[in-house]
Amino acid sequence: MKTTLLSTEFNYDGNYVEYFGLDPGKSKGVLGNLTKPMTKIFMDIRVVNEVMQRVVYKIDNFDGCAFLNNRVISRIFSRWYEAIVGNTTHFKCPVRPGIYYLENGATTGLVSQYLPAGTFHVSVRVKPIYGGPFAIEIIWRYMRK
Repeated sequence: MKTTLLSTEFNYDGNYVEYFGLDPGKSKGVLGNLTKPMTKIFMDIRVVNEVMQRVVYKIDNFDGCAFLNNRVISRIFSRWYEAIVGNTTHFKCPVRPGIYYLENGATTGLVSQYLPAGTFHVSVRVKPIYGGPFAIEIIWRYMRK
């Protein structure tokens, strides 16, 4: 079965983050301008079948600081971290205000090969408060056929 990346979407709240999106000078670069410190980071990660609107995989309020301080916690998340952050920035908690350069390195290899044929979206929301609204969100849309 073949997996194809259809699109990538970047969203930000305007409260903690002033800008989060493509870096104008780079084809795969992502630029983020954090305006307030994030003492804690929580992540919501979802894989959704777009046709059926069914959640295939979901993690809410994943402790991002524990992960950033010890990325051996999960090999799956380490692959995602390397695809997004790469060697450009080293994150640790608390995350201080500033401009961060990331990579849009989402490849088809990051989507589970166990998913059936269909269109899926994978979303990662980063939140400064447990159970609160997101500060940044990345959505990747994939097709498997």
